[in-house]
Amino acid sequence: MAMIQIPKCFSSREQYSLWVNAARLNSPGASGYCADCTPEYQREMIEQCRCECPDTTFHIDEDGFVAGVRVGARPPNKRGRPKKREGEQQCSAS
Repeated sequence: MAMIQIPKCFSSREQYSLWVNAARLNSPGASGYCADCTPEYQREMIEQCRCECPDTTFHIDEDGFVAGVRVGARPPNKRGRPKKREGEQQCSAS
């Protein structure tokens, strides 16, 4: 049985498993685990070469919380599909 690859930004398989279980209840949408990231944590992960989606941007969601949004995903409180800007690449992490 093959081991599931966990994102590099998670410290352990257990931490990722906890996130997956919580995500089943809260549905992070197209941004996946990046939805729960913060600018500070992203910066730390980039410095450690552990961020797989460094182009993720951050927005305030409808509840006033910071939400990470991957390139090509819809920001919180926005309708419709975002337009891909010229030269942007889709993050391959899920």
